[in-house]
Amino acid sequence: MTNDPRPANAFAPPIPIKKSGAFVAIKIVAGIIATLVALLLGLIVLLLIGVETGPIALLIGLVSATLPVPLYLVLVLWIDRYEAEPADHGREGQRRNHEVEAIAEQAPVTDRVYSAATIAE
Repeated sequence: MTNDPRPANAFAPPIPIKKSGAFVAIKIVAGIIATLVALLLGLIVLLLIGVETGPIALLIGLVSATLPVPLYLVLVLWIDRYEAEPADHGREGQRRNHEVEAIAEQAPVTDRVYSAATIAE
């Protein structure tokens, strides 16, 4: 028996809390409402611009704004080809995971809590 006043599981990992189905449903409904509000505000802005400039000028502006979009997408994809992608840690990562598991299996199982000072001694 130790003189440690803390319970043996004082530093136990927290228990994950599962989210209920109602919470997920609320998030989905809130996302749908936010999307609909954004679309409504966008349509109001287009309506105001159309009233101010006229329908012909509005159509010319919309067409001229959307014409370069495919060019921008092609440029972004072309530049992305030259960007270094993260390395695939497939077999190397699996090997490291097996090494960590092997070390963890060799570690003694204890309920004691060690501080840095205790380990340094």
